[in-house]
Amino acid sequence: MSANTILSGRDQIQKFLGRSWKTVRAWIDMGAPIAKLEGRWESDVEQLLEWRRSQIASSVDNSWKPDQGRNPPWRSPAGKAGRPPVC
Repeated sequence: MSANTILSGRDQIQKFLGRSWKTVRAWIDMGAPIAKLEGRWESDVEQLLEWRRSQIASSVDNSWKPDQGRNPPWRSPAGKAGRPPVC
């Protein structure tokens, strides 16, 4: 898909995002640039990518520094490696 592609319909949008329609609807409620126009859901690839990047950037925990002598937020209190945060 080129950068200026319009996604038309639920199937195209959810396939592009790789998420269920339930998740996509939740993202619409969070401000995802997806609109129902003349009875059909539509979105712009470039705007969707920009929105997702902003969501990821705003959820990153920048408070941990390696020299603080404590575990990063994605490690358990016991020091066992956990999974890194999922965005």
